[in-house]
Amino acid sequence: MARRNGRGSKSLAETITQFERSELRLLRSASRAQIVSQREAERLEERFSQSSSQKRSSDVLAAAIHLNKLVAASLREAAPGDRPGGGREAEFEVLAEMATVLRAEARPADGLVRLLTLLGQLVPYARAAVFVFDSQKGQLEPLAAVGGFVDLIEGVEFELGSGFSSWIAKRRKPTLLTDLQRPAAEGEIPLRCFMSVPVIVHGDLVGVVNLGHSEPRVFDEDHLRLVNAVAPLLGATLTREVAERLLAENAAHDPLTEVLTAKQLDRRMYEETDRSRRHGDPLTLVLLKVAGYEDFVAAHGLATADAALRELGRLLNSSVRCADPVGRVGVDEFALLLVHTTTPEARAAAERVAETVGRHSFPRRKRLHVHAAIATFPEGGNDLAELLASARRRLVVPSVPGGGDGKRSPAPEPGFAPRPARGSADGGGEFPGGDELSGGDELRGGDERPGGDVFPGGDEGVESPRSGAGRPPWPLADTFSDQDDDA
Repeated sequence: MARRNGRGSKSLAETITQFERSELRLLRSASRAQIVSQREAERLEERFSQSSSQKRSSDVLAAAIHLNKLVAASLREAAPGDRPGGGREAEFEVLAEMATVLRAEARPADGLVRLLTLLGQLVPYARAAVFVFDSQKGQLEPLAAVGGFVDLIEGVEFELGSGFSSWIAKRRKPTLLTDLQRPAAEGEIPLRCFMSVPVIVHGDLVGVVNLGHSEPRVFDEDHLRLVNAVAPLLGATLTREVAERLLAENAAHDPLTEVLTAKQLDRRMYEETDRSRRHGDPLTLVLLKVAGYEDFVAAHGLATADAALRELGRLLNSSVRCADPVGRVGVDEFALLLVHTTTPEARAAAERVAETVGRHSFPRRKRLHVHAAIATFPEGGNDLAELLASARRRLVVPSVPGGGDGKRSPAPEPGFAPRPARGSADGGGEFPGGDELSGGDELRGGDERPGGDVFPGGDEGVESPRSGAGRPPWPLADTFSDQDDDA
């Protein structure tokens, strides 16, 4: 028995020695093929040598298992069908293409969509989203997505915003969840695998990228490594987005219309109201709103609408004095700040501007019309926000058919004709005589009789513009509706 055990031990030792030699040959081959690093190869060879000298077969097997895992992982990366990227070479190609996107894309949001799409060649996600950190608000905001926005616990509020991404932004550490068990709500896409990585540039948080999939265990640690490698490229684009937001916020002029931004107009308002208080000079704001802007966009497209707004900005700048600032205070709203101007003078100026706009031929022979309202400092408000609110309360804008094609629009509906003169100005947006500078959109003292042209409530005998027998002192409603092709 002892003799048989001795022969068995000797046979096992020879087998271990042969196994060790084969593993060393594999190790050297793997080192030459750069499957393992030179340092890792030297460490494993020393480990094999020590295990053999000490005749510890378990240590030899442990070193061999570690080597085989390294080789297997490399073979998986090199297999064309196993990973979407197809190995290290494909990774470098995708990263190079991402660098090209950074130089090519004009808008950061478009660039992020392109980068996420390219990332899909390396990481098999179903949905991806990028969030930008707004340092002014201290909040994380969604910016771009492919396949739909993805996040966890969206309804939960954290210090930097809502959702799991805000928690990641606070911790500044990536998270990989490979087998989520959360049940999907009715109509909701299941989320079984999720990854969230903070995007940090020079120590500052600029955003978070989230990836999700409806199947479990789709992502692994190597995918997390790839997303971390792409994060600096996403960070460069997010940094551009943050910079452009700051520039837009602090810009003096609106980039489309070339008039002052609302923020810059507010600064001018502060200067002018201070001057008005000290010297007693009159100051009046005229609010102009483009009639039927949404219908114009729907009929002719955003590009034509932008071109028309650009032309309108230039027209407004050229229609007022150099000392009168013009600003854009909404998508389709402009404000004229008329210094040294009383309410009656502002009414005359607004009428002239409205008629100029109505007669102007905009790009592609389109026509725009404006509605107007007045607010005077200090009766109508003490700052820009209060004056705008006062003017908007007095601005009742009817829809204007015609689509901006230069054709004659139908006459205003009942209730949208200007009132005749009666009363006195109070500085709150009404003209002397009770006329509101809103194209006559508001009737006081009673409703119009059905089918009639006379406004009750003390104005009997004065006919509306539709009857043709009388013309009110503020003909903005006609300006909106009675423009011919050859105007």
